[in-house]
Amino acid sequence: MFYQNKKQCKLSKNKINSIHLKQIFQTITRMQIFRNAFIINFVLAVFIFSNPAGGQNKYADSLAYIINKNANDTNHCKALIELSWTVMQQNPDSAKTLLKMALPIALKTKNDFLLAKSYNITAIAQTMTGQMDEAISNYNLCMKIYERTKDSLGIAAVLNNIGNVYRYRGWYDMALQYFLQSIKIEEANGDTQRISEGYVNLGAVYGELPDNKNALFYFNKSRALLNDDTSNTSMAGIYTNIGSIMASMQENDSAIYFSNLAIQLAKKNDDLYNTSVAYTGLGYAYSNKKEYAKALKYHNLSFDYAKQIDDVNGMAQSTMNLGDVYLLDNRHTEAIEWSTKSIDFAKQAQALNILKKNYSILAQAYSKRSDYKKAYYYQDLFNAASDSLLNDAKQKTMEEMKVKFETEKKEKENKILAQQNEIKDLAISTQKTRIIILITIISLLALLGYIFYIINKSKQKEILNREILKQQELRSKAVIDAEENERQRIGQDLHDGVGQLLSAAKMNVSNLQSILKIENDEQQINLQNAIDMIDESAKEVRSISHNMMPNMLIKSGLAKAIREFVDKISSSGKLKVELEIIGLDKPINKTTESFLFRILQELINNIIKHSQANFVSIQLVRHDNEITLMVEDNGKGFNYNKAMQQDGAGIKNIISRVAFLNGNVNFDSTLDKGTTVVIEFPV
Repeated sequence: MFYQNKKQCKLSKNKINSIHLKQIFQTITRMQIFRNAFIINFVLAVFIFSNPAGGQNKYADSLAYIINKNANDTNHCKALIELSWTVMQQNPDSAKTLLKMALPIALKTKNDFLLAKSYNITAIAQTMTGQMDEAISNYNLCMKIYERTKDSLGIAAVLNNIGNVYRYRGWYDMALQYFLQSIKIEEANGDTQRISEGYVNLGAVYGELPDNKNALFYFNKSRALLNDDTSNTSMAGIYTNIGSIMASMQENDSAIYFSNLAIQLAKKNDDLYNTSVAYTGLGYAYSNKKEYAKALKYHNLSFDYAKQIDDVNGMAQSTMNLGDVYLLDNRHTEAIEWSTKSIDFAKQAQALNILKKNYSILAQAYSKRSDYKKAYYYQDLFNAASDSLLNDAKQKTMEEMKVKFETEKKEKENKILAQQNEIKDLAISTQKTRIIILITIISLLALLGYIFYIINKSKQKEILNREILKQQELRSKAVIDAEENERQRIGQDLHDGVGQLLSAAKMNVSNLQSILKIENDEQQINLQNAIDMIDESAKEVRSISHNMMPNMLIKSGLAKAIREFVDKISSSGKLKVELEIIGLDKPINKTTESFLFRILQELINNIIKHSQANFVSIQLVRHDNEITLMVEDNGKGFNYNKAMQQDGAGIKNIISRVAFLNGNVNFDSTLDKGTTVVIEFPV
C-alpha cells in the first residue's frame, strides 16, 4: 500500500475510461501545450463523458479549478495534484503528465506542502510503471522537505513508499528496514489505520521471502486492528494477501474464500489493483488443486486488471503465473511464451524476484523439450539472480556454516567415542530389551483381557438393569390396571347393588306412608325424614360410584368427563372454574385418560380442602408429542418442602402418577399468592 501525505491512498470511485485518458494525455505531451485551456477543457469533457455522475463530484470540481481563469497558482496546483491522485490507480502515466504540470507551479509558489505531495505522488506513479531509480530520487526530495518541516506523518508515508520500491525490486532486508521505521512513527502517533496498513506491507515482504508463518501473523494483526470492518477500503488488500498466503500454505479452500471476499470488496470500491492481486490468489489456489483451466482463467483476469492501470509489476507477476501454470500442465510452448513476456515486464519493473522465477520456469520448460542448451542458459541466469538476491544472506549463512562446521566437528569426535561405548553395551542391553518387550507384551495382553472382561461385564449388567426396569414397569402397570379395574368394579357394585337397594327402600317407605295412619305431625315429620335420608344416601352412593369410575369417562372420553366434573364443582357457586381444553379430539390411551382424570381430581380436591381459593383456571392442551395440564388457583398457597416433610400424601400421589406416565410435574406456590401446577408427559 502506498501513502499520500496524511491521507491514505484510495482508488477513485469514478470508472474512468483509462484508454481515452491515456490517448488524450499522450496528445497533450506531444503538443507540449500543458497550460492550453482548450486541451484541459477537452480532458474535462472526456472525464465527464466517461463518468456520467462525475460532473457532480469533487474530482470534476478539481478539473473546474484548472480551467477557471481566475484560479491562483496554489489552487491550480492543488487541482492538478488532486486529479493526478484520482487517475493514479487507473492510469499512472496520465498522473505523471498532470504532475509535470503541477511541479513547476509548486516550485514557483515555494509551497512545501504542494511540492512534497508532487514529489511523493510522482514517485508512486514511477514505481507503478517500473521507474524504480527515478522513484527513489523523488522520494528523497520529498523526504528532505518533510524533515525540514518536521512533518512526522509525511516522513512515515515516504518511508513506507520507499519500502514498497525495495520490496518490488526484491531487496527484502531494505524493505523491512523502511517499513519498520514507518510503523514506529505511526505507532507513536497512534494512527490505527496506517499501523494496520504497515502490518500489511510487512506481511507482504515475509510472504515473498517466503515466510508464510510471519506473513500470516502480520496480516492477521492488521485485520484485528480494523476489526474486520468491511466498510474500510483497506480490508480488500488484507483479504487479498491472506488469500495468497493461504494458497502458499496449500490451504486452498481458505485461499478461495478470502480471495473471493477481497474481489467482492475491491470491485465495490472500484479498486482495480486489489482486484488484480486477488484474482492471482484464486489462480494460485486452483493451480494447487490442479484445476489448471480455472487457474489460467483467474491469472488472465489478473493480467487484464493490471493492464488497465498500467501496473507493470502486476503484469509481470500475472504473466509469470500463466507461464508457471502452463508448465505444470505440461504445455511447454505456452509456458515459454508467457514467461518470456513476463521477463520483459519484470525488467521494466526491475522486479528481480519475478525475473528469477521466470528463469526457473524457462529452464524447466526447455529441459522438458530436451533443449538443454537453453535450459542451461536460463538455469545460469536463475543462479545468478539467486546469488544477487541472497548476497548478504549468503555471507551470513557462510559464517553460520563455519561455526556450525567447527561445532559439528567436535560433536562428531565425541559421537565416535560414545558409539564405541554404545557398541559394548549394545549386546548386554539387547537381551534386556527383549525381556522387557516380552514382559510388556504379556502385560498388555493381560490388560486388554481385563478391559474386555470389564466391558463385557458392564454390558451384561446394563442389560440386566434394563430388564429389571422393564419388569418393574410391567408390575407397576399391572398394579395400576388392577387398581383401576377394582375401582370400576366397586363403583359398578355401588351403583347397581347398594344404589338399587336404597331406591327400593325409598319406594317401600313411600308406600308405607300411604298405608300407615299418621296420627300426628311428629310422626309425619319422622317418616319424611327417613325418606329424605334414604334419598340422600342413594345420591351419595351414586356420587361415590361416579367418582370411582365416571360413566362419562368410560363412554365419552376424557374431555367430556372433565367438563362434567367441572360443571358439578361450579354448580355449588363456591368455586368458579375456568376450563380450556385444546387438541383432545382424538382418543388417547385409556390408562393415560384414567391417570390424568385422577390427577386432576386430586388437584381440585386439594384446592377445595386447603387453598381457600374462589377461582381456578384449568388448561389441558395436547401437542404433537406431549400433553400439558396447567391448574392455577388464587388461594393462600403453601410451602412445598414443608408439605412434603409433614405428610404430602396427596402431592406424593400426584407425583407418582405423573412418574408412571414418564412425565414431569412442577409446583409453583407462594404464600398468599396462589399456586400453579404444570404437568407435562409424552403421548
